[in-house]
Amino acid sequence: MSGKYKDADDVLLRKFTAVLQTHPNIGQRGYDLLRDPEKPGRATVVRRFGSFEAAKKLALPDGGTVANVPHIPPVFIDKKEGRLDWREMIRAAITQQDIIRRNSWSQDACKVEVPTSDPIAVAYTSDEHLGSIATDYTAWLDDIDFLLNTPGLYAVSAGDMIENQRAFKTVSAVINQIIPPDLQEEIVREITLELFVKNKLLAAGAGNHDTEFCERLYGKSNVEKIISRLVPFFNGKGAMELTVGNQKYTHLIIHKTRFNSFLNALHGAKREYQLTLPADVVVTAHTHKPAFEMYYQYEMASEIGMGIGPYSLLIKTGTYKTEDAYSKRYWTKGVIGTPTVVYMPDRREMTVFRTAREAVTYMEGIMGKKLAGQLPAAKMRVGT
Repeated sequence: MSGKYKDADDVLLRKFTAVLQTHPNIGQRGYDLLRDPEKPGRATVVRRFGSFEAAKKLALPDGGTVANVPHIPPVFIDKKEGRLDWREMIRAAITQQDIIRRNSWSQDACKVEVPTSDPIAVAYTSDEHLGSIATDYTAWLDDIDFLLNTPGLYAVSAGDMIENQRAFKTVSAVINQIIPPDLQEEIVREITLELFVKNKLLAAGAGNHDTEFCERLYGKSNVEKIISRLVPFFNGKGAMELTVGNQKYTHLIIHKTRFNSFLNALHGAKREYQLTLPADVVVTAHTHKPAFEMYYQYEMASEIGMGIGPYSLLIKTGTYKTEDAYSKRYWTKGVIGTPTVVYMPDRREMTVFRTAREAVTYMEGIMGKKLAGQLPAAKMRVGT
């Protein structure tokens, strides 16, 4: 362009181009309707450049690129670039693993010693489901008081001490709790502390209600944290070597085995004996039906002193949650049961009973003296 209108035309074309940059396909009618206070009037554009289309060709000669208005790319002066040293990352992971393991209170195996010259009884309990409306609290309270007040009687917990329903497939399972989950955890704290002070609890394991339910929601179990500070706690399958006097009795303790059978209560215990550990005592829980069996295996191994066989005790614990609607709908009613074993301190001899009271009566008979409320409990030593 030339003459006195050159500068003015250049400014006009720039303004027109700015409009077309965001509306490259706009026609005259659309341009007139466009609400943009910065747009030049169509009449002015036509008067300056002859026609609307001629002005568009000047503004966007290639149909979409802004004419004579270069776009300047930015220059990133100090853009950070990441660098991954995979060896450094793996070394850091190893260090973190070590820190986490050293700060973990749960364990896979433990050794517990009861230094005594008398036999002892160990009650295997689980699935109390404290907090549930379906739990028989009268029976549980009677049994826990008997445990606390009877010297020579100990306990192993296989999990699910509390109901802990924070979410479930049915809302009724959550609202049918007569004690809120947070207070259930406080009950666990107080019970465990009392059992610990009286030297009653030998070990405990994780259940699906008290541990898995919390892990699903927020990754960690408060029950595990409470119990593991006081006694050995298994966050899965647990092996325990129990020494009574000069006799060692190996244990495998599992809350929920994958080999459960509705018709054969001890099928899971047998499979765990075969596949995990041929222990002297294999304890499983979860199905709310107590059972026990003297299981003869590895007789020849015992004869040549291999330390296994010729018999083991397979135990399935019961429950105190006897009126659970979910169990009655899909399975059967739960049955109270804490199978209890009497262990001899001077020879490998294990005798299993249906209840702790039956076991204590047997001990009183062979010892020739009354136990309940008479003798102090032998203090146990725990090691790993």
